[in-house]
Amino acid sequence: MTPLLSGDCEGSERINPAIKAHLVRGAFYLLLLVAVYTIPFALAQRNPANRSKASPASEFLTTSNAAAAPAIAVSVIPPIPAAPAIILYDQMNNPAPTPPPPPSDGVITSQDYEPKFDNYDSFAADDFVIPVHQVWIIAEVDVIGESSEPPVPPDSFHVFFYTDSAMLPETLVASRLASPYSGFFTFVITLTSPVMLAEGTYWVSVQAREDFTSSGEWFWGNRLVISNSGAAWQNPGGGFGANCPTWGRKTTCRPTQNGPDQLFRLVGTVIFGDPTPPPPPRTTPTPRPRQTPAPRP
Repeated sequence: MTPLLSGDCEGSERINPAIKAHLVRGAFYLLLLVAVYTIPFALAQRNPANRSKASPASEFLTTSNAAAAPAIAVSVIPPIPAAPAIILYDQMNNPAPTPPPPPSDGVITSQDYEPKFDNYDSFAADDFVIPVHQVWIIAEVDVIGESSEPPVPPDSFHVFFYTDSAMLPETLVASRLASPYSGFFTFVITLTSPVMLAEGTYWVSVQAREDFTSSGEWFWGNRLVISNSGAAWQNPGGGFGANCPTWGRKTTCRPTQNGPDQLFRLVGTVIFGDPTPPPPPRTTPTPRPRQTPAPRP
């Protein structure tokens, strides 16, 4: 009887590893099956490419239910600039309410879309005044803005500066394309190189570089009070059907807009006094040819 019992124990020891191997293999297949079904769902939630909106116009023209949704009061204080930089100009107060979700009448689109949506490329701009006998060296532009749902940060920002004519932007004097930034909701844009401007009235336009198909839209926050002239807007390709192919008053191009101005501030350094022109280049005088007197007869 003892050998029989001993043999039974040896047989069970031989069977147990096989059972363990089947259990491990079964658990592996179960985990693989769960991964196959859950990973695509997670990616679909993460990637907003499959948007129900067919074009920027369909999203921009969506009206928010302001009566049903409470208004969000924007109250974001940008960081204090590091010395020697100072705040040159500030319009980051009195934000317009932005009922969720965006877009709403408290923001305006200002975006450089992918090529297939170039006709929707739009620009918003607001003006500022440099006092007499001052020269501003602008290194940073801060703005408050929002993104469509789900929110995706822009790739970068284009920043343009224009002269003023008849209280609207006129001549482009500086552009800083694809400028990097930090922050989200409050965007601190570092210009690719500083912009120097002398006294006078200018306009700054901030435009997000973002593909609609993969990332949606970005909107610049409106301001309830007006400083200088009201904000301007243009849509050269006419995709939004606003009849503003060139610069026009924002509230005329988009009559439902809540807030005549934009939320922004300028950061940099200031030079007091008129800019000193560089000295003229020194020229080497051209030697005069010496005349040899004719020989006397």
